[in-house]
Amino acid sequence: EMIVYLKNGCDTALHITDIATLDSSHFKIYNADDDSSSAVERTLLPGVVDSFAVKFEANHSNALTHSADLTIFSSECADKIIPMRSRVLSGIHVEAGEVFGEWTRENSPYNIMGDISIAEYETLEIEPGVTVLFWGDYFVDIGENAQLLARGTETDSIHFIAADTVAGWQGFWFHNSGDDDTLRYCNIFNMKMNYKEDAPLTKGACIQIETSSPTFDHTLFADNYCVESMNSIVQCFVGSPKFNYSHFAQNSVHSMGLMYLFDASIEFQNCRFYENDSPILRVTDSDILVKNTSIVVNSRASIFDLQNTSRLSVSSSIIWNDGSSQILTLGSGSKAVFEYSNVDTLAAEWIEYRESEKEQKDDLQWGSGNMCTEPMFVDPQKGNFYLLPESP
Repeated sequence: EMIVYLKNGCDTALHITDIATLDSSHFKIYNADDDSSSAVERTLLPGVVDSFAVKFEANHSNALTHSADLTIFSSECADKIIPMRSRVLSGIHVEAGEVFGEWTRENSPYNIMGDISIAEYETLEIEPGVTVLFWGDYFVDIGENAQLLARGTETDSIHFIAADTVAGWQGFWFHNSGDDDTLRYCNIFNMKMNYKEDAPLTKGACIQIETSSPTFDHTLFADNYCVESMNSIVQCFVGSPKFNYSHFAQNSVHSMGLMYLFDASIEFQNCRFYENDSPILRVTDSDILVKNTSIVVNSRASIFDLQNTSRLSVSSSIIWNDGSSQILTLGSGSKAVFEYSNVDTLAAEWIEYRESEKEQKDDLQWGSGNMCTEPMFVDPQKGNFYLLPESP
């Protein structure tokens, strides 16, 4: 419903002879204070404000957009035209509050109209092929004794997207939720982390993980964005998330890094990071395992920024930035091990020591099987960073 206010700014009375729209099958016009009466002829005295209501009445089952001009006719002045646009939403409307149960492809899409949280001791299970569509800067809360199971298939993914890709949505908040949350074959797009007055004080990332260990398997994170300098796409505090066969592509973060970890343990196996406008990993007192993973053609600062007593293990991976930025920043007390990997060490400043190099010379362990040879990708211009058969 839309309320239209009319004010007579003239020195004499204004006579409204009619209020009409050509699409009368969808747009109904009523007096604002009386739904049973149509809004028709009326007189506005100088300075007086009057109003009427325009209601949209859907008569289709599918998602459709309807547009029409509302015309206000007057005997004293030119007609006033107000463009109107309304959308019929298919699927299920999900209002703010607790959710649980099964979300099915048959009822998809699920239109999220507020922040939602999975009820304690309950599970939200999302079927393959479901689209979860966020109509504002809302997030999904997975707390203690709650479980999220979003398990798509190779041929039928689950989509988490924003209705307005510019405004975005706020992502996920895992806290004290254990290790039984799984997102598999999901596409997670359009998350935008910015200040939200009623959000939890601790939520500083699109995907906030606190004392939780969710698993992301065959999941694509793309076109996500952080506005504030202290935000990240993923932040983890005291948790052990796992990322398997997952891709991070074309995400943008101001300065904090694509991921920030504190007192956490994280695994990346068979993953791809490419064309992200941000540092990749900024960690404090954390353990990172990178195996069979490609981190290529990203921008901004170091790929790995290790602080305090962090430990990084890289094996059978490609770490390549075309010599355009640092690969590793190594803080005092942190250690990094590289084995059987192709690492871009062409740039003289590929590594930065926060303390003197002499004091930290044993903190970088260059193991067996490493090389520095430009990899040959299938089609990097189109985002295909899989290796050609002839690549080293």
